[in-house]
Amino acid sequence: SVNLSPASDPSDDGGAVVLTQSGGVYASSGTYVTPFIDFGSAPTAFDRLRYVADTSVGTVAYRIASFENLTDARTFTGSPVQGSQPRGVGIDISGLTPRRYVAVEFTLTTPDTSQTPSLKAVEVIARRSVPGIAAPSGVPDVELGLMRVGGSSHLSVLDRLCGLFGLEYRLTPSGTFEMQSVPSAGSVGSDWGTDRRDACTFAEGVHGNLLRCERDDSELANFVVAVGNGEGSERLLCVVQDAASQATYGVRQAVPLYPDMTLADLKADADAYLARHKEPRVALTFELLAGDAPFAPGDLVRIVSRHRRNHEGGDLDVSARVLRETREETDAGERILLHCADKPRSLTSELARWLGDERWGG
Repeated sequence: SVNLSPASDPSDDGGAVVLTQSGGVYASSGTYVTPFIDFGSAPTAFDRLRYVADTSVGTVAYRIASFENLTDARTFTGSPVQGSQPRGVGIDISGLTPRRYVAVEFTLTTPDTSQTPSLKAVEVIARRSVPGIAAPSGVPDVELGLMRVGGSSHLSVLDRLCGLFGLEYRLTPSGTFEMQSVPSAGSVGSDWGTDRRDACTFAEGVHGNLLRCERDDSELANFVVAVGNGEGSERLLCVVQDAASQATYGVRQAVPLYPDMTLADLKADADAYLARHKEPRVALTFELLAGDAPFAPGDLVRIVSRHRRNHEGGDLDVSARVLRETREETDAGERILLHCADKPRSLTSELARWLGDERWGG
């Protein structure tokens, strides 16, 4: 350290860094370089720098750098920067090159040499890739409609949790309850669902009748303010937006909440939310006249029509997942109805539509 010494105030537990004092007068400025912070090996990425400082008088600015070896000289580039909310949300350091060692240089200044700012604690947060955990499965042994949590059905609570963590679930004919990550638009799930668009392209007037085609913009969002962990002014925030969607539909804002502890995780969740909601949800019901094509709920199919138009005025051409399939025998043969959508919707909302009671599920 240069021009800095440990604090003498016992209330600081002797752990704070302050400007050097001589004859009752503090130095006007000084720098302090932390020892190397050893992460054991290079992390996947750095995330945030947080520090606790008393700047009621003066300022505390920082520079940070990463190093390969303990013998490397602790050199820093650029000018010292005063961190915004360093104690709570922290400072984004995701651009720092991932290396095993990190050091931080702090510059303390005071306009009143009878007082000094102080630095009390430093924290550098890094992230590592962790192998995924397999989604659980089991056999439910109670009736879902009878389970309640805080006035809401367990199904409703589960649906909200799945929506929060980007999961979907199904109950198989054998009674097994399965979960997987919600696939992005135009793709299928990792555990169930198959891309059947080559074999299952259904044209209105050729393979059957398009009974319903709805564009639902109730969940459309193109200006997303994602809120993560923290309280008050120190809560994590991340704003992402889509200019093309805004030009087409106007600015539509959403404020999703996440339990994220890092800015990088919050940014990833915000980007995923924007990708899912920047276009209206397209829902279709197609009456299929012949049922030999192999498909099942969760599969991706293609529905086209020269009689319907998309929002750009072109022929309707939608890649959509089969959400539900119903079959019945008629005098003319088997009648198959495919209920499809190009993106998922809350299961609670879907069940409410099926049951005709928007209050279902609490």
